[in-house]
Amino acid sequence: MRLPPIRIRTRLETGPLAALYGEQEPEIFSGPGTREEPLTTVGVFEAAPQEAPRHWHYVGFGLRDRFALELTFRLVRVARGEGPVGAPAWPVGLLQRFARHVVESGVGFEEGHYLCLPTPVDPGGRLRCAALVKDPELGASELPAYYQVVALHERELPSMADDGWKELIARLRAATPLFVTRPDRAPLPA
Repeated sequence: MRLPPIRIRTRLETGPLAALYGEQEPEIFSGPGTREEPLTTVGVFEAAPQEAPRHWHYVGFGLRDRFALELTFRLVRVARGEGPVGAPAWPVGLLQRFARHVVESGVGFEEGHYLCLPTPVDPGGRLRCAALVKDPELGASELPAYYQVVALHERELPSMADDGWKELIARLRAATPLFVTRPDRAPLPA
């Protein structure tokens, strides 16, 4: 459910989000905080860093108290006139799916964990899996740990086995320093 902008200053007044976005009011998506949709709030910030393309930075809230982590996601922004004006809602569903996995398993995530889902994560249907990395801009915070969900092509999955995920993540980082998801990107070569 999309809500009008509201102040969620209790979590944003201090810490890494305040340092990164200052007084920017995020677009807010809210959830019930149930087992099915564990994230109570997803704030979406407009990011325009110099080292990466303009993008939406989704930050989920709801796993901090029980699991000492929160989930994030970055999605490239399309130029005005080429798509919706506000932040798309589908990444909120993706974050909820990851959060649901944490709640149902009772085990927190770590960098390199990944999930493949029975249905695509993006509307175009090209990305069906996602891995976790420490959020490049928020990952240095002690608690909660901010893990960014990074969408993957199914053809990239064999690289995730054993310690191969480290090389794949390094290659993704080189392609887009902040792991900004581009649903139309081609799979990385093997």
